[in-house]
Amino acid sequence: MQSAVNATVAIMQSGLPVARIEFLDENMVDACNRFSKLDLDVSPTLFLEFHGSKSNIDAQGRIADICVPITALPNMISFAKNELQRLQLLGLILGHVGDGNFHVILIFDSKNLEEIKRVDEFSTILAKESLRMNGTITGEHGIGLGKKQLLIDEFGTQGINTMKSIKKALDPLNILNPGKCTQRYASSQALATDLKSIVGNDNVGTSTAIREQHSHDESYHAGHQPDVVVFAQSTEHVSNIVKYCASKRIPIIPFGTGTGVEGGVTAPKGGVCLDLSRMNKVLSVNAEDFDCTVQAGVTRNALNSYIRDTGLQFPIDPGADASLGGMCATSASGTMAVRYGTMRENVMNLEVVLADGSIIKTAGLKGRSRKTSSGYNLTNLFVGQEGTLGIITEATLKLHATPEAVLAAVAPFKDMQSAVNATVAIMQSGLPVARIEFLDDKMVDACNRFSKLDLDVSPTLFLEFHGSKSNIDAQGQIAEDTCKSFECLKFDFATDPEKRAELWKARHNAWYAAQAIKPGSKGYSTDVCVPISALPEIVTFAKDELKRLNLLGPIVGHVGDGNFHVFVIVDPTNPKEIELVHQYSMALAKEALRVNGTVTGEHGIGLGKKKLLIDEFGPAGIKTMKAIKQALDPLNILNPDKVL
Repeated sequence: MQSAVNATVAIMQSGLPVARIEFLDENMVDACNRFSKLDLDVSPTLFLEFHGSKSNIDAQGRIADICVPITALPNMISFAKNELQRLQLLGLILGHVGDGNFHVILIFDSKNLEEIKRVDEFSTILAKESLRMNGTITGEHGIGLGKKQLLIDEFGTQGINTMKSIKKALDPLNILNPGKCTQRYASSQALATDLKSIVGNDNVGTSTAIREQHSHDESYHAGHQPDVVVFAQSTEHVSNIVKYCASKRIPIIPFGTGTGVEGGVTAPKGGVCLDLSRMNKVLSVNAEDFDCTVQAGVTRNALNSYIRDTGLQFPIDPGADASLGGMCATSASGTMAVRYGTMRENVMNLEVVLADGSIIKTAGLKGRSRKTSSGYNLTNLFVGQEGTLGIITEATLKLHATPEAVLAAVAPFKDMQSAVNATVAIMQSGLPVARIEFLDDKMVDACNRFSKLDLDVSPTLFLEFHGSKSNIDAQGQIAEDTCKSFECLKFDFATDPEKRAELWKARHNAWYAAQAIKPGSKGYSTDVCVPISALPEIVTFAKDELKRLNLLGPIVGHVGDGNFHVFVIVDPTNPKEIELVHQYSMALAKEALRVNGTVTGEHGIGLGKKKLLIDEFGPAGIKTMKAIKQALDPLNILNPDKVL
């Protein structure tokens, strides 16, 4: 290798008008032989051309792109080789060495966080070594997103400030390719240092693994890493972080447990991910008043464990052990919403940090009353705003009595239509069912395989009743008679707590059971909600569309309130398949609107359903939402690019 590089230097210093002079190390020559069916000697090689044009490189993987003075090439390439060996990375070297520019094409597993961390380390070290040798961090590929943090090392603070001044003068609204080339702050390291002074060293994370973990939720939406992750431990922390970010126009993305399914936690513009999971205290329980106040990071399971001995429960159950702050932010619901309501009906007061760092209580400074007619209904405004209007730090929630007795039942049907018709009949009868969940045959089969059950593989209703022993027995009998009138195959009761827990655990694992049908896949969950009477029609439509588009999509839903999900199984690397899923989602959502429903019953808008809002609310409705957003977040730093 050294001889080849030395020859390059000699050729260039001779003044020979070479048009191309390319260097390939032995690994790259071997790769080219295999891919292009060549028989070149497998050794460090120069390609030369005269009176030609310079070629471009089209390669996949991470490509280092440094450029140094010609005389520094031998040392620079040796350094690159040594670092590849030290970090145990596969890197193929080639380059336009005639002008001192060369590339290391790094081959790595994009799902291996440890390997990604080593790739990041190599890229940074190589760039800094190039600067030490009076070179540049990019010879021809540009800065884009990937090298923003290194600009300050090359140009210094004053140089960066000059670039920012030019950007502001020519693009004062920052609408031209925002987030590229220059960044809002000198470097991620400088940002992290500032944030550590606010919350302490142990509450700031910058490693690739931490940023990757916080870049996505459970959905198929592509993840975008934040620049820094901050773990807040108090409302004061959140307020001070927001004030700092507002002063520098840095985006803030709230993060609870990452169990959302609409891409709501990804950071398309970088910025600060504000993880609230360490704000996990139950602040008060008022058993006599049936309410409690919790910090945003408390999960629903943690709250129910804490209040178990009081005879009370918090019954809003979306399946995942989500944070209560996140559940407020999306207006989540779940399997028991048919009896106990959604988060919107169960939130009494919120503490919210606004975009300027100020702190408000949405239902009065000390409000815990069960109802209020005082002022604007700020609580309902901030429930379901998905972190785009403010950051929820505390919530006062309604609690409910733990039922004296619980009765569960499973009712398989001969076909989907019969099961859905039975659901409508049960709800229209006024029976106080606590849960009524529908699973189609594909979902039942997936749950059997994933949760080791032996349910009949046919469209099935899971039901549950809460109350006294005599009441639930009577309710169960009415439900059984109703289901049998729609020709259910059988109606099995489950009174044993372990059997009930097994049943509902299988239902809650439906998302993972569906993905397990096709290992390596991702799921996209539709979330339409329609009037009860429209259920049979729209579920049939959903099935027909799956067949038309040749998609695999088990169906499950909280059909007692008209909300159901199609878990469409998708290969996230297949653009054609993703486009079909998008077509399906749009068609189903528009059908829901046609029958007077909504495009999302409980998951929220996030990234995935923004285009549908105009169909649901019309131009005047969207204009009103935008006016609220502009009033509360004029700098657009709170979870930007979500909802609107």
